[in-house]
Amino acid sequence: MKLKRWNNLFILVSLFFASCSITNKIPEDEFLYIGYKDVSYNFDGLDLSKEQKQEIILVVDDALYSPANTLLIPGKRKFLPLPTVIKQRLYPSDDIIGPRKWIAKFFGQDAKLLSKVRPEKRVEKLKYQLESLGYYNTEVSYVIDYKGRQGKKALIHYKVKLVTPYKYGNVTLIGRGLEIDSLLNGSLKASNIKPGVVFSVEDLKKQKGYFTKIARQQGYFYFNPEHLILKADTNRDGKTVDLFVEIDSSAHNASRKMLVSKVNIYQYGKSKVVDTTSKPRYIESNNVVHYFNTLHYLPEFIERNILIKKGTYYSYDKQQETLYRLNNIGSFGGVIIEYEKEKGDSLVANIYIEPRSDDILKLELNITTKSNNFTGPALITSWEKRNLFGGGETWKLSLEGNFEWQTSGSNRETLGNNSYGFSTRSEYTLPYGVIFFNRSDTNNKFPKTHFLVGYEFVNRAFYYTMTSFNISYAYSWNSPDKIFNYRFDPIYLNQVNVINTTPEFDEVLKDNPSL
Repeated sequence: MKLKRWNNLFILVSLFFASCSITNKIPEDEFLYIGYKDVSYNFDGLDLSKEQKQEIILVVDDALYSPANTLLIPGKRKFLPLPTVIKQRLYPSDDIIGPRKWIAKFFGQDAKLLSKVRPEKRVEKLKYQLESLGYYNTEVSYVIDYKGRQGKKALIHYKVKLVTPYKYGNVTLIGRGLEIDSLLNGSLKASNIKPGVVFSVEDLKKQKGYFTKIARQQGYFYFNPEHLILKADTNRDGKTVDLFVEIDSSAHNASRKMLVSKVNIYQYGKSKVVDTTSKPRYIESNNVVHYFNTLHYLPEFIERNILIKKGTYYSYDKQQETLYRLNNIGSFGGVIIEYEKEKGDSLVANIYIEPRSDDILKLELNITTKSNNFTGPALITSWEKRNLFGGGETWKLSLEGNFEWQTSGSNRETLGNNSYGFSTRSEYTLPYGVIFFNRSDTNNKFPKTHFLVGYEFVNRAFYYTMTSFNISYAYSWNSPDKIFNYRFDPIYLNQVNVINTTPEFDEVLKDNPSL
């Protein structure tokens, strides 16, 4: 115990002396950066809410923060709780060997120099970020406090004095009597861009993106954020900004709603070249399905998952939902949706579906060793058939067998005894929900239905022989962000039959009835 204490003391003393005079190896025109103190804020004369102040503090911290060298406490430093271990001091060259090399490897850090922090650039960055929030002509300054016996350590003090921010005055929509003007007017009324609100470039950027999403949802396929022109006039007194909003008149297609006139579905993907063997087939909604000599997927199955319909306006949400549904089925290697412009205000939607391999065979061999001294192999094989009937169905058959024998133990009479087992599992999956024998196409809620049947036979040496049979009916689906997978089994039946038991196992059951 005393030896352990002396070892700990030796390490602490070594770190202390190794960190002494850490500025000796710092170049003459450089300084070791040791952090910055809390920023001094001046909000005098400003009527800011708690949320607005917190937003400013977060912006300031993002622009000015730069971690200094530290041994145990990372991040922004207000003081040095322990001496800093600098590699340049301990391990300046490859020729150094011994304890210093070991300490430098496990505890050392590259020296953080003031020239790398560049406080003047951080001040410029902060001013720009505050201007984007409406706080123009903000006074940001800093003072460097040189510390240490040689004055080679630099501690930075920042000061931020905010001035009265600019606020929106009149918000004027310059329209041309188009349908998109009324859509833009409604978007502005629902936004945070109103007279009296603090002027913010970030809010204007968000509004551009928000309106672009709304416009594309309503059929304006060619609209993008650059087509929304925002002009700010600061000539009024009292730090007021008059905002003028209009649609770019030179972008003619951006202000026109596009109608989907045709939907082409290519079942051989985009990588293959269309040749004379490709034949079209028309289905109920007048979508055109292109395929080679064999129809790989049933047209009705494809159409059921396509929300882009002929004769409807383009919709970004329907496009994304179509991609989500087709990719979630699991029968396609990839899905691409592209649009071609026809005459007038019409679009042709081309959907390219890349087929995947329908048959998958897997083999797996495991060797297991258990705590009860049983060792043996296990063979697992599975065969999966995708798109079984042309509708995205999947059938998977799994077989597993294992064999174990006792390789060691205190009782030599039991050596060589073996245990074995066999199991089979058959699962049939539909790419849609089946509720009380009725199909549901709400893919985002119940995208897949599973029917499962399984059988298992187990023989455990010295204990029992058992069979089990199970059947289940389940749903599975993904979360909207596709991070989580969910499974719900409304029906699950499992029947277990114990064929015979040994006296030893009966004694175990008698002592432990809960088993």
